[in-house]
Amino acid sequence: MNKFILSETFLIKGQIPLEVSSIDTEYLKKFILEHDLEFCVASKDTFHYDRDYYNLNFNRNIQWVYEYIRDHYRTKYHRTLINLDENYKAQIINKNKSIDLHDHIDWYRLDYSPDISGIYVVSNKKPYNEIVFEFTDHRHLMKMYKIPLEPNTFILWNSSIKHRITENTNDEPTVNLSFKWQSK
Repeated sequence: MNKFILSETFLIKGQIPLEVSSIDTEYLKKFILEHDLEFCVASKDTFHYDRDYYNLNFNRNIQWVYEYIRDHYRTKYHRTLINLDENYKAQIINKNKSIDLHDHIDWYRLDYSPDISGIYVVSNKKPYNEIVFEFTDHRHLMKMYKIPLEPNTFILWNSSIKHRITENTNDEPTVNLSFKWQSK
């Protein structure tokens, strides 16, 4: 008798060891918040999930975060992550704001859709808001899993998993980097 895995649903959570890294999260937070956000919004379409994302210019701290996650993923899972976005993207979640439920699949252009999505939490204060994943497990519908958005944490998941970010109850914004990759 043989068992075949047809698909896999996963979440990966980790942290970057800042004590041995050159990543400056305070500088990175300042860099993101000082962008002209109205000009940098990824989509003006009020029905598209990219309305909650902001395009960023190149920054070496963002590149170092991206490379750390990519290299450690490749080492552990023997797959290479290829960035799909032309720009790096950020989420800025101000007080009393949240991000609606969405996934990252373009159902009309599956070849250009990511396999893996991820965020890196640049800055957040307690009580932490959370990322909530909604998924099905064949017969078990409407399952949910949540992870607090702790600073310096990265979270990766299948891009087809619907997710949302809960309301930020702090006076300071939650600042995240967002990544979308294909896995080769």
